[in-house]
Amino acid sequence: IVEYLIREGADIHLKSKEEYKLLHMAVKNNNMYMVELLLKQGGINVNAKDVSESTALHLVARENFCSLAKYLIREGQADVDEINSNRNTPLHIACEHGNYDIVQILLYNNAKINYRNHQGWTPLHLA
Repeated sequence: IVEYLIREGADIHLKSKEEYKLLHMAVKNNNMYMVELLLKQGGINVNAKDVSESTALHLVARENFCSLAKYLIREGQADVDEINSNRNTPLHIACEHGNYDIVQILLYNNAKINYRNHQGWTPLHLA
């Protein structure tokens, strides 16, 4: 259905009334198929932010969706050091939620380990 709607001209850049973009919705639902489809359409900003200034990678880091993390970084060129409204990077979020596998993925992809958020805390403070 999604492919058909896109072919028929559905705007993949529209946001919900809660300011969620389609990519954020797909990530929140751990929907790899939808994420792949959206990124293959082109023109999707993988580092776009929601109302809390979180990127799709921030959401993935919180939910511990490892396959999506790898895909967003590898195929989408997601910025592993992008900050949200609290100046937390995805690494801060993964550490705060105890998501060890995501921490490994982010560090493997050169996430800044000593970046300080708005409280001056590094990911280590939140682990």
